[in-house]
Amino acid sequence: MVFRFLMLVSLIALAPAKADPGLLPEKVAAELRNAVDLLSKTVLGKKELGEAGRARVPILPGPVSKTDVVATRRKGADGEQITMESRVIIARDKDAVFQALDLAHELVHAIEPVKTNPFDPTLSPGDYVRSGIEGGGGEAEAIRSECAVGYEFFESGAKLGIKAEALNAIRARCSFAWEEGEDRSQWIRSFYDLGNFYSEFNSILSGLRIPASEKTRWGRATRPRSPLFASAVTHKPYPLALLEEYLQITRKVCGRAKARGNASRDPASEAPLGQRCGVLGIGL
Repeated sequence: MVFRFLMLVSLIALAPAKADPGLLPEKVAAELRNAVDLLSKTVLGKKELGEAGRARVPILPGPVSKTDVVATRRKGADGEQITMESRVIIARDKDAVFQALDLAHELVHAIEPVKTNPFDPTLSPGDYVRSGIEGGGGEAEAIRSECAVGYEFFESGAKLGIKAEALNAIRARCSFAWEEGEDRSQWIRSFYDLGNFYSEFNSILSGLRIPASEKTRWGRATRPRSPLFASAVTHKPYPLALLEEYLQITRKVCGRAKARGNASRDPASEAPLGQRCGVLGIGL
C-alpha cells in the first residue's frame, strides 16, 4: 500500500484563500465535486469537511495528492509569532472514491498541521521525524482517518454506488489499518519500516553530527522490513522522506541566518541555532 503526503514547510507566506461560511471551502474544482460529495456521506468525512470549511482550507486538483503547509514567522511587540496555513491538493487522475480517500487523509494534515516550528533553533532531526509520523495531524493519524472512511465506504458500498472492484481495492489497502489500528504500539511501529531504503536512511543518519546514542536509538526504531506506507511525492518511506525534508528546511534556515550576518542575529537564539546548523556541518 502506498499512501500520500509530504508536508512541505515553506519559509514564505501563502495568501489566505477565500471561503464561504458553509460546509465546504468555496473553490472546490468541479472535477473534485463527486469526491467531496462521497466523502460528505460518511460520518468522519462530513466532520472533516466542516472543519476544513471553517478553517478556510482550499481544496484543489493537481498531479499528486498532498498537503502544503506554509509556516510564516513574524516578529512583533509581543515577540515572535508563527502562523501556519494549509492547502490540500488532490490527484486529478483518480476515480472519485479514491480521491475521497485521499481527501480524508489530507484534511487531517490541513486541519491540524503538525505543531513543528521549522524556525525552532533547537529542532532536531529525530524530533521532526517523530512528530511528522506520531504527532497530532501526522501520518499515523491521517492514515487511520483515511481507512476509517474506507471502512464506511466498504460497509455502505452498495448504497453509495461504489463498484465491487473499488471496494476490494479499499479492503486490500486498509486491511492492515482495520486489523492493527487499535493497537497503537504496533500501528506506530509499522511506520518505521524502510525496506530497500534502510541503508540509505542509515547512511544519511551516520553523516549527521548528532550523539551516537541518538543514532543507536534510530537503529533500533527502524527496520528493513518492507514498508506499508510511503510518501506519494518522493515515493520513499516516511522516516526517510521526513528526514530529507528536515535537512532541506534546516539548510534554508541556516543559509538565511548566515546571510544575515552576526549583526542581525538574536543573541538569545544564536547558540541553539548554531547547534542545529552544526548537525549538518553548517557553521555560523
